[in-house]
Amino acid sequence: MSYSKLHTSFWIVIVSGFLNLFCFASEYHHEVLDRKNHFHLFWKVDRANEQITFRIEVETKGYVAIGLSTNGGMAGSDIAIGWVKNGKAHLQDRHAYKNGLPALDEQQDWHLLNGFENATHTVIQFNRKFDTCDEQDLAITNDTARVIYAYHASDPLTDEVFLYHNKDRGSRSLTLLQPMNIKQELPTEARVWDIQLPNITIPDDTDTTYWCKIVKAPPLNKKHHVIQVEPLVSEGSLRYVHHMVLYRCLGATARELEPHVHHTGHPCYVPDTPHTYSKCESIYAAWGIGGMNLVMPERAGLPLGDKPNLYFLLEVHYDNNDFTAGFVDQSGFRVYFTPNLRRYDAMTLMIGASVDPCIVVPPGRRKFTIAGHADPRCLGPAIPPEGIRLFAVFLHSHLLGRQMKLRHFRNSVELPYIASDLRYDFNYQDYRYLPQEVVVKPGDHLTVECTYDSTGRNITTFGGLGTGQEMCLAFVLYYPRIARARSLSSATCDLVKSLAGLESKNSNAEDDNSNFTFYQHFHTNNPWDSHYASIAEAAMRFGYHTTQCFLGDGRTLPVSGLITYPRNIRPYIEQSKCTYASSSQEQWKDNSFFTSYDTSSANSTNILTFYAIILSFMLIYMINHS
Repeated sequence: MSYSKLHTSFWIVIVSGFLNLFCFASEYHHEVLDRKNHFHLFWKVDRANEQITFRIEVETKGYVAIGLSTNGGMAGSDIAIGWVKNGKAHLQDRHAYKNGLPALDEQQDWHLLNGFENATHTVIQFNRKFDTCDEQDLAITNDTARVIYAYHASDPLTDEVFLYHNKDRGSRSLTLLQPMNIKQELPTEARVWDIQLPNITIPDDTDTTYWCKIVKAPPLNKKHHVIQVEPLVSEGSLRYVHHMVLYRCLGATARELEPHVHHTGHPCYVPDTPHTYSKCESIYAAWGIGGMNLVMPERAGLPLGDKPNLYFLLEVHYDNNDFTAGFVDQSGFRVYFTPNLRRYDAMTLMIGASVDPCIVVPPGRRKFTIAGHADPRCLGPAIPPEGIRLFAVFLHSHLLGRQMKLRHFRNSVELPYIASDLRYDFNYQDYRYLPQEVVVKPGDHLTVECTYDSTGRNITTFGGLGTGQEMCLAFVLYYPRIARARSLSSATCDLVKSLAGLESKNSNAEDDNSNFTFYQHFHTNNPWDSHYASIAEAAMRFGYHTTQCFLGDGRTLPVSGLITYPRNIRPYIEQSKCTYASSSQEQWKDNSFFTSYDTSSANSTNILTFYAIILSFMLIYMINHS
């Protein structure tokens, strides 16, 4: 072969390999699972056939393993172990009842596609069904997946003898069924706006700090669309930054806001926080620990430059549990925007339970569920007849959160859940991009449910801003934009205090002068026996709530009357193709008496029990106020 032909063949091979790699990378999700950059996971979701293809590339010439776990640990996990020996790839489907060598599954459901190794790496590609209907497997669902991994420098000695992996192991939380279309190339005309805090020294005298900074948008002579928002959080700051929110300031004038632009900012939600900050309440973008970029769909973008002298407020929540002194932070967002407008303006709507101290979670409860409602009387008048289209949801609670769900009611029917995570991870909070956009019409009722596990605490947990307190919120991305920013609800404090034996006339949880009395009563008296805890749960979840409706420009819309779940609803039940009740597909169960809205005779008893609970609660209330 001549030199020219050899040279041409060489470049054909190189270009072909590059194109194959590019196509592969563009079709697959990709995450590096370990800090050493040794374990790379690629995966592709096939919703039509309900299966997922994995490819693992690991810097080792021994065995590699990846699995699904309920909590990030070995016990109860579903594991695939692969290796290449004498040029032949091997794969085993195993499960672990405890820490130790996983047992071989009777039914092999992780199917080997191919594998090879070179001088430095082992590569294994395989697939499996979302749900294999095998009791020794865990289903792959829309819940947060705890992906565990391990590897070793040597192949197994036999098919049953594996050397211990030592410290070459770990876990990562991932949303495996996230749609692939969230990853987009930025257009060439895209511009960048960096929004960052100006070298803020994180306070060391408190574990929780919210820092706020007013920023001014770049001068634009016409409306642009933001198409992507990237978090700017350094590796060192990840230890402290819990979440960030960017608000539009629509309720204040430029004269009020401009002096704050040149200031370093101020702690939020404290008595001396500038009043002007409270007028910045229209949520633009949010990011939580473990989250990635916020990416807009092709038909919509966040408006920028649609108003002259547009201001924003950047809020950063710091967690300094060790009270570390002297750490300086510059976290914020990088905003990508384009002059080429898309069809719709997008925006974020916050719904759920008010951040309220009268959210109380008794100690020692394995499952304690509360609810927050988006009142149709708040949202309905602003929604066009054709509805708004929801395309992503960011679920948010704190340390006790275990399960979250965004429910959708229309007329007398519950529609499929908009978002659900039965394995919520506080340390992995990211937008969930919906496989299909969900239409919300005028009159629709949305409810956020949060289930907490307080078995690790011996004192009452309250709702609040601190990480040790609790929230129950959903940030919903949608289009077209409407004149609403938040729709929240809360159980009345009088009910909660009456249950605990605390007279309303002596304490008001919303009054700074009596906060100590309110909190101290719960901590010192601990009124929670099993019966009272169940009554409190029923009241906070199924009782009547007050509504808070925020327009986003500093004004609120008064909503008279109370809100609770719609009556006589036919509940939505997720169907399983399997004939057994898998622990990985556990239905949403409650330790309260009331479990559904079904009008069947079986559930009529639950309804009567619920009313009995409320009547008992009212009796306690009247006795304490007599």
